[in-house]
Amino acid sequence: MTKTERIRAVVRGERPDSAPLSFWGHHPRHEITTDGLVDVTLQFQATYDWDFVKINPRAEYHAEAWGNRYALYLDDHRRPELLEHVVREPTDFERITELDPREGVLGEHLRAVRLIRERLGGEVPVIMTLFTPLSVAAELAGRRRSNPAEILAHPGPLKRALDAIARTFREFARLLIEAGADGLFYATTRLGTRKYLTDDQFREFSVPYDLCVLEGASAAWFNVLHVCGPRCMLDLTKDYPVAAYSWDMCDPTNPGPETVIHDWEKTAIGGLPQGELDDRSKLGTLIELMHRRWDRAAGRRLILAGGCVIPTTADSSLLRELRAEARKLR
Repeated sequence: MTKTERIRAVVRGERPDSAPLSFWGHHPRHEITTDGLVDVTLQFQATYDWDFVKINPRAEYHAEAWGNRYALYLDDHRRPELLEHVVREPTDFERITELDPREGVLGEHLRAVRLIRERLGGEVPVIMTLFTPLSVAAELAGRRRSNPAEILAHPGPLKRALDAIARTFREFARLLIEAGADGLFYATTRLGTRKYLTDDQFREFSVPYDLCVLEGASAAWFNVLHVCGPRCMLDLTKDYPVAAYSWDMCDPTNPGPETVIHDWEKTAIGGLPQGELDDRSKLGTLIELMHRRWDRAAGRRLILAGGCVIPTTADSSLLRELRAEARKLR
């Protein structure tokens, strides 16, 4: 099978010729420019031969589109630093308006998708990272990595901003698919967890806007919903129009893959602890876990991966050996 045939088979619930595997991570100094992102994505894929390519741009690009400013560093182990966020008072959300996704930083990332697709051809699936409107709104208020309670306390301005972001991203999603992406890697960040939101808050401030964005990618066959962190609200997203779910199955507060695979009849992506990929002494344990995950899924509807981005210090030889081992799993 080609990689596209392998992933399509998994999404259909069929048994592939071998276990699909993919990892993704940040390369901060390369993510500063479009050409740098394209080159590092292609190099990462050429090095490890993953079964799908998750384009992993700097996470901050979503909020940059509406005016957040960041310090970007020529260092592969140093992430961008927030310098200025545009929403300082709840009323500032009134200034968040719908954008043309062909322009500015969004347009730059559209170009990246086109170039990556052109250079990879059609034999490997490519999906593009896009954050939820609620995650972007929290980042615009300087709250993505902390409790968003302040912004939720002013629902009127917030919802108008969420609507503008969602409509922008709905068109952006459509253009991403048109540019050659096989789907979205649609990420809630940590605002899809019960650490930060109640179930009712997620239903009110995330679900309707998520569905609006995903409508723009309705022509895609490999949309993936990703939820970061522990205590994830996977159960509240069961009706999302996606082919697969990505989350940290290794966290004991999160569900295992069985519900997604057997009850929802969707594809589960994950199962491996990404935080251990910089420790070569864990190779045997990781291989054993791969086999156990694959056997429990009976070789269906599972793509082996980490639960989120791998460390910038990940061991290259360990990744290669995991890649080789996955090829042996039938």
